[in-house]
Amino acid sequence: MTQTINLAMAEGSRSAELFATFNANIAGEDFTFGIHRSLSDSQGPKISEFSTGMGIAMVQAPFEPKAQCGFLIQSANDALKALIEAKGEQAVVNILVGNRAARATLNQVMASY
Repeated sequence: MTQTINLAMAEGSRSAELFATFNANIAGEDFTFGIHRSLSDSQGPKISEFSTGMGIAMVQAPFEPKAQCGFLIQSANDALKALIEAKGEQAVVNILVGNRAARATLNQVMASY
């Protein structure tokens, strides 16, 4: 059975094949990230914050998801660290926390329809 992650899209939500998850603590906040198949066939795997389904980074390493799960998680951690180094830890955590708040608001709006 293939596991999936629900991704937040501008036009609603879509699911994608989930390869692995990992946890990270950024600026004192705990997050769970999902590594999943990109919805674009021309791109490699993506990293999204699991509870919101909102993307944060791309994995730059080629891989076979089932055979190289440990390598994939390490590559995803490296991509997250590179993002934090480029943008700053507080900026990244602010986006992730803001995404959580936006997802809660979006869920309330969708439930009212």
